[in-house]
Amino acid sequence: MKLKKLLALLIVALMAVSFVACGGGETSSSGETQTSEPKITVEEFKAELKNLGIEGTESETMYELVGATAGFKFTADDKTLELYTFDKDSDAYKNAEKDGKLTMESLGSEITENVTVANGYAIILPTDFPQYDAVLALFNRLQ
Repeated sequence: MKLKKLLALLIVALMAVSFVACGGGETSSSGETQTSEPKITVEEFKAELKNLGIEGTESETMYELVGATAGFKFTADDKTLELYTFDKDSDAYKNAEKDGKLTMESLGSEITENVTVANGYAIILPTDFPQYDAVLALFNRLQ
């Protein structure tokens, strides 16, 4: 009788371990598996660009024109990326998220070329920017 109880307990323990092992990564509301890469700040994003070996110059943008709270340009190999920080509740961010475009409020014109919007940020990243895929992956880690 004790052997049956011990065997049953062992089977339950094995099943519990197998359920935990099959859990997998985090999933988003759409069911896609998310990466478990740690989130980074804008300052860490800038440092990671240098860690990737991307040398360039940084300057401020006129981020207010697109309704952002902060922004900077980084130019490397004659290609420029622009990163903007938004208040997620702002109309400018909600419109950018919905349309995939940044609108220069005072001019009424739109910036549509290679704009990616996520996590309260927007990036204009030319496809020929050095290490495009690595930079885009960094962008997706911004918190």
